[in-house]
Amino acid sequence: MAGFVLVAALLATGESIVRVRWPFQMDYGEGIILYSAERLNQGLPLYPDPRAYPTVLNPYGPVGYFLVAACVRLGGLTFLYPRLLMLGCGLLVALLLALLIEHWTHNWALAWAFGLFFLTTRATLLWWPLLRVDLLAIALSLAGFLVWLRSPRRCWPLAVLLFALALYVKPTALPAPGACLLSLAAEKEWKRACAFAGLLGGLCLLGLVCMQRWSGGNFFFHVFRSHPDQYTFDNLLHLFAVAQLGLVSLALFVGTFCFTREKATRPAMFYLVCSFGVAMVTAGKIGSSINHILEPLAAWCIAGGLGCRWLIERQPRPRFLPILGCFCGALTVYQVMLFAGSPTESDFRYEACTDLYSAVRESPAKNILSENVGALVLAGKPVLLAEPFLLNQMVQHGLLSGEQMERRVNNREFDLMVLDSDPQTLRTDGSDRWWPRLADAFARNYYAVARFDCKDGNVMLEPRESSPVVGNTGRSEARGGVLH
Repeated sequence: MAGFVLVAALLATGESIVRVRWPFQMDYGEGIILYSAERLNQGLPLYPDPRAYPTVLNPYGPVGYFLVAACVRLGGLTFLYPRLLMLGCGLLVALLLALLIEHWTHNWALAWAFGLFFLTTRATLLWWPLLRVDLLAIALSLAGFLVWLRSPRRCWPLAVLLFALALYVKPTALPAPGACLLSLAAEKEWKRACAFAGLLGGLCLLGLVCMQRWSGGNFFFHVFRSHPDQYTFDNLLHLFAVAQLGLVSLALFVGTFCFTREKATRPAMFYLVCSFGVAMVTAGKIGSSINHILEPLAAWCIAGGLGCRWLIERQPRPRFLPILGCFCGALTVYQVMLFAGSPTESDFRYEACTDLYSAVRESPAKNILSENVGALVLAGKPVLLAEPFLLNQMVQHGLLSGEQMERRVNNREFDLMVLDSDPQTLRTDGSDRWWPRLADAFARNYYAVARFDCKDGNVMLEPRESSPVVGNTGRSEARGGVLH
């Protein structure tokens, strides 16, 4: 199995390196994170007043933004170097998984096989090349978990510090510290558990107070009140379906691990339970994506490795074990090759974005409302709304007012708009980024002047007052370029 997984991991790494080099936004959140990092470099507040205009909403902790800002300072305003940072975080996650598995199994071949397996799942392949902070949070969390396991009495404050940093990358990085606390409670180590929880809680509370003061009282709203979106089991099942092949591949090994219930591997069991528990709470929200199942996949790899160790050491050894290992390894290689070779398996085909990014860069317009924030950032244009999805959710749930944005659209204050869908489609099909009244305002006041085949930027609009044929948008549309 180890040889197959190594080949699959090398193929996955090569595929991710190719995609890291794309000079365009590959995911909706990439441009927003790059913009936030550039704001830091310009000395602008990371967490400004969410009711102010231009509207900026940043739902993550500051650690990831500061690291991305450092990459931008060193390498320039580009997606490349921040993505390479996250690519390195993915490799670090695989290394830490291997070290954790080796800690329990004392078998390096087994540890590397199941550690590298994490890189070969479809969910990881989709997320690994992106400028998103999830892998950074998982890496910090696993590093803290490893430190705590290796030296639970001497180095536990360092583990707590790493857990606190992970939580200030992403507040849902709870499974690893939760597993440590549950393990201490299971051992009835109440004093150590209280010390662990007290230090972690104290660091988080201190960070919250400092961030509230630094942000003028806006940090809590940005991070903890910006996700009022609806929870649906359909979304939860859809996300786990993305990783179904990876989950099924190791299911027998994980089932074996759960059946053994060894006291020495109890922290791994708690980590598995906590990671899936957190995912069950967060992954069902309509704004959640496959990043919410990455940590459950990491825990699944650990559990699989420990279950495989138990089968190997069992006497007599099961005859089906070599066949099962080869089958899982071959399935892993097939999964990576399928992902890399089939355009239907991926949304990362962005040659057509060249036209959109050029049109935005060359446009004389200054006031541009764009769903594709990356196009504005790379063109050096002002970003007037950095998070349409979060704003829409907060408007729909009464946390923020949408009247200001509606008034600006009705007054045609935007010289140009870049949307993922045309206004008529938004009206009829709805959108999770624009509320109905705003979509109606788009349709009344703007018309399409160009169409592209680019993620988050398929349609370019201009105010109707400049339309050559008012009320007949069909004659003024072009595909792949702007008509003037």
